[in-house]
Amino acid sequence: MNSAQTFHSSFSRGRPTKNESTKRAFSFSLAAHLGLLAFLMIGISWNSSTPSGVEVELWDASQQVEALVIPEVKTEMKEEAADIAVKEKTS
Repeated sequence: MNSAQTFHSSFSRGRPTKNESTKRAFSFSLAAHLGLLAFLMIGISWNSSTPSGVEVELWDASQQVEALVIPEVKTEMKEEAADIAVKEKTS
């Protein structure tokens, strides 16, 4: 008698049924989501203290900014006689 044939276990080597595979998929999904949630909570709470302020020392409080000199652009308009003469109104 072959011992492999007489040994019956609940772990069958065959294809799992639809109900078993659904339970297994749900279990893996639940474990993955709980792991992600745990990492999220640890990531948020690991640095919850308020950072301390930064202190600086000013050596010179006045700003030393040179004003740029912008040269004025002068345009000359030449007055030319118009092609159409304008009549002046005389009252």
